[in-house]
Amino acid sequence: PNTVHEISLLPKGDTKQVLASLCACIQWLHANVRGDHGKPCRIYVNILDLIDTFFIDRSWACDVLEQLAKDGVDGVSFEDGRGSFFPFQIAAVVVSMKALLDANQKVLFHAHAGNGMENASALEALLHGADGYWGRDGKRIVNYWSRIA
Repeated sequence: PNTVHEISLLPKGDTKQVLASLCACIQWLHANVRGDHGKPCRIYVNILDLIDTFFIDRSWACDVLEQLAKDGVDGVSFEDGRGSFFPFQIAAVVVSMKALLDANQKVLFHAHAGNGMENASALEALLHGADGYWGRDGKRIVNYWSRIA
């Protein structure tokens, strides 16, 4: 009854077309997908390269988050896909996301192994306002979304 959509923002391409397509997709989901007992489904968008986009083209990252705030998704997730960012950089992205998204929208974070600071990055994300963290433990997904349940 819930859906997570993954998108990448880089390379940038035609920003108007990307935003229009994203908006149309979310509108279609709202109109056609039902959750438990006929309730609306929860829609989350996972932006695989949000951190990279913030540091390469901040205005593009902000445009997408502002559009998602208007589109009524339940939350936005982001990843440190290479495990290469420092915890303070993760914190800065969380703070920016919280400022741009609607107050009711959740922010979730996921860290890949890389520079050995995955735990510190997860803690910084949570301390700076992320609503949850999700991770993988061996062959199973471990949910740490306790704050959004």
